[in-house]
Amino acid sequence: MRSVDERTLHFGPWGLGGAMPAEQSERLLRAEMDHLELGPAVPETVRSQFIKLKALYVDGLFSYDSFTRAERDAYRVLEVALKVRFLEQYTNRIPLVIAGTTTPTEVRTFEEVHERLAHRRKGEHLEGHPTFDGSLASLMRWARSEGLFYGQLNRIRENVSVDIRNDVQHSEHDLVVMLPDALWTIGLHFQWIQRLWGYDTPGGNAYPGSVARTPWIVGLGPTEHEATWFPIELLPTTHDPSQESRSWHVVLATEREHLADWRPELELTGTPVAALWGPGTWSELCAAASTRSTPWAGDAVSLLDRLFFVRQLETSLDAARRPEQLLALAQPESKERWFAVRADGPGRARGHITQVIAGLHRVNGPCDQCATYTVVAGARRETVDRLARSELASMSQHK
Repeated sequence: MRSVDERTLHFGPWGLGGAMPAEQSERLLRAEMDHLELGPAVPETVRSQFIKLKALYVDGLFSYDSFTRAERDAYRVLEVALKVRFLEQYTNRIPLVIAGTTTPTEVRTFEEVHERLAHRRKGEHLEGHPTFDGSLASLMRWARSEGLFYGQLNRIRENVSVDIRNDVQHSEHDLVVMLPDALWTIGLHFQWIQRLWGYDTPGGNAYPGSVARTPWIVGLGPTEHEATWFPIELLPTTHDPSQESRSWHVVLATEREHLADWRPELELTGTPVAALWGPGTWSELCAAASTRSTPWAGDAVSLLDRLFFVRQLETSLDAARRPEQLLALAQPESKERWFAVRADGPGRARGHITQVIAGLHRVNGPCDQCATYTVVAGARRETVDRLARSELASMSQHK
């Protein structure tokens, strides 16, 4: 019989506290790993190693050092998954550019890929990826370039993860990783492995997939910054003392969105909110709801890599706008200039442009200081209008 490591028993479902019984701690550790179940398309060579990683985490009940070993192994298993996915992508025939000509080259293992590209001969490289050398960093860049990874905050995580992995693997210090940190790292790497084979992780912090939106009633006013909101199902039974003095709308929104912040002309909420009806009076709202042949329906929307437009007008900077909000604007102002930014939220987009104008952040392309990607900087209205229409067309095709 192995003895239980008393340190592990103090980590409960709500954080640090009194020591739990060993049996309860074991159930908690197993439950934290059991829901990390890889999708059926993930190859067995990756699945088997991830199962061993989960077992190593659970072994932390008996040896607290197992959490440190589990975190270190998470980076290794991700690298294994990237190598397997790389060979799968090219069906073991990698397109090498040799002397300017693409030549499909058969490889049996990733070691052969690494030997061929780690010390690239002059004029020889992987087609579409001229700097690929088989390292973890280049595999992460390859996965993003191929569209397997996406999201601007994830881009930052990918870069930081490589640096952390190198520090963890090559540190001369006796590192001790706490249980919650090991759990977070394993959970993130699980989401990355899932994404390599096209799976989302609902509720995850990296790739949650599309989130559901349902119809809500929003009443704005009567004073500035005042609002009320409720699910549309409650409309027949709701009485609001200020209902006659509010401006009423029907919107699609996620369940936990703070709709007091919503305005139809700007993007002020953390998750996308779409206007379905309004503005109108309370009587007009009730009439519109009662006379519809079909109820307003919900949908699902992605939160990552959204395109936002931020207007600079002399010394002022507007809040961010979605493409449809930009196109709904009246004629442009004579001195306005526009920025188009990919980000995972409107606040990140506007915050980045604030720093760009101050000369503190990169003007174009991926920002190395925040989770944004500037598509267009200092453009005129006609330029961003074309970009907005193109984005809406692309979104319509992918629905």
